Amino acid sequence: KPEQGTGPKVFYIEGNEVTLSPTALERSPEAFMWGDSQPLHHHGSEPPAGPLPAIQGLPKDGPVSMAQQMVQVGYNAQHRIQWHWPIPAYLVTKYISGGVFALLAVTAALPQIPFDPRVMVFGGGFALACLFVTLGLLVYDLDRPDRFLYLLTRPQWGSWVARAAWLLTAFALVATSWWGLELAGFMQLITMPEPLRLTLAVLAAPLGVLTAIYTGFLFAQAEGRDLWQSPHVPLQQTVHATMIGLGALSSLSLFIELPSLFGAIVAHGFIAALSAGLLATLLADFTIPHATEVARVASRDMIRGRYRRWYWAGGIALGYVLPLALLTLQIPAATFAAFGFACIGLFAYNFAFIMAPQLVPNS
Repeated sequence: KPEQGTGPKVFYIEGNEVTLSPTALERSPEAFMWGDSQPLHHHGSEPPAGPLPAIQGLPKDGPVSMAQQMVQVGYNAQHRIQWHWPIPAYLVTKYISGGVFALLAVTAALPQIPFDPRVMVFGGGFALACLFVTLGLLVYDLDRPDRFLYLLTRPQWGSWVARAAWLLTAFALVATSWWGLELAGFMQLITMPEPLRLTLAVLAAPLGVLTAIYTGFLFAQAEGRDLWQSPHVPLQQTVHATMIGLGALSSLSLFIELPSLFGAIVAHGFIAALSAGLLATLLADFTIPHATEVARVASRDMIRGRYRRWYWAGGIALGYVLPLALLTLQIPAATFAAFGFACIGLFAYNFAFIMAPQLVPNS
């Protein structure tokens, strides 16, 4: 498609529009004109539900919508869906790691908020564990894990995959160093110098934010997935990382006694971030118009089609409504449960967001 800005630059002169409308049929029909088709998934899946969009590659009263039974795929280069559960799982774990360290960096830089080394030892330790899970999921999802080091030794700097590899490496070094020094200070092995803490906080804050949201820019480079091209995705991921980072820190109240001011800030901040996340999600998915028909079809599959249960029951109900209800109890166990359900909800929402565009033909 020329409008996608991709190559090679192929233009169809006097081509029939009926033959150039990829959304006229399902991407993987039961059969092609002269052959069978393989399923997109590794397992069986239910057909999408809900009405088709008003525009479907051609005008509503065009030949495709009037005689769909006469339209058939002649040939298609088949491949199964490439991205599955590891991608939405790694999104959640990197939200936790990046969000927690960015928030801890803010508390370390602001003298008005008391910095408690115990919060860094327990909260930062959990965030570091999530960071290493993130790296493991990324390597696991690669078709050739043995070539992971190429991202560091032979990077293509125009790709956000290579940029992300270096970003995650830098963040891991800074976060691990900071956590290790705070742990040594907590065990009274050393005295943590305040200037060093401030320096590490200044480095960790932007690295944590970029770790949480770089996937939005990576998605923007996937020209074949129009739903991921929305400019609000990095902003939405910032809200998600803030929400889940505040949830992780407020959940520490179940295990350690948080400083009163810090505990109040993260507790109220978690409620505010959940509310903002719910509002931002619904506004983004229902009010922002999609630029292309392919994006509209993918949005339909996410909200009303094949992945509607992941979106509504998982992303909205478990991810936002239930945590907000639990937080009204104002007890540590309920806060911890709210954080857990928020993580499950983010996984479900991102699963629908990742999977739905891969069902839509775009070439």
